Amino acid sequence: MPLSVASQPEGPTSYTLKTQRSSKRAIQRAKASPAEDLRLLVRLEPDAPTWDKDAYAIRRAVADQSEIPLHRVPAATQTKTGWAIKPTDAPTRDLLLAKEASWSSTLGASKVDRHDVWHTYVVRNCPRRLFSLTGESIDVPEAAKEEVLTQTAQQPVDIQVIHVARGNGASVEKMALVVSFLRRVERRWRLFWSKPLCHQGEEKE
Repeated sequence: MPLSVASQPEGPTSYTLKTQRSSKRAIQRAKASPAEDLRLLVRLEPDAPTWDKDAYAIRRAVADQSEIPLHRVPAATQTKTGWAIKPTDAPTRDLLLAKEASWSSTLGASKVDRHDVWHTYVVRNCPRRLFSLTGESIDVPEAAKEEVLTQTAQQPVDIQVIHVARGNGASVEKMALVVSFLRRVERRWRLFWSKPLCHQGEEKE
């Protein structure tokens, strides 16, 4: 009596489908998370000797002064304020920052900054004056830093006053603040008793 052999259904297996779905999710995550910008922005003094130098000379000077191979500094681009130095990876960027004093003076730099994108939020109707239970005046900028950290679980990189509106008395004076972070705040939040909830402004570099 011949043995019957079960036929395999044509088409993708469950393993193949799972693999395809995993690949799609990985692609979506990659698109949602752009690569980190590793550039270092070098602001030159007006009389710096490197304004008219070529990119190779800049890269060579930075690499030599930092005691690293040239291939770890693959690009340098001239900007309106100086140069943008591009390292190969985050560890190289951190090493260049650690040795900034060695190479920045060679370039004639007045300042070196990471290329960070700030996520800014506008806080409207924020109190201009704060008082303790005993009536003592509280430093609003310092209190704002502490309260922002409390409400967002993130340390702000910058807080600026953009508008002050005065009412009939000191108790109703309000002001608007712009609070900036290195990462987007994932939840809605307010500062002190401000209304409405804070909304995100334009991202800036």
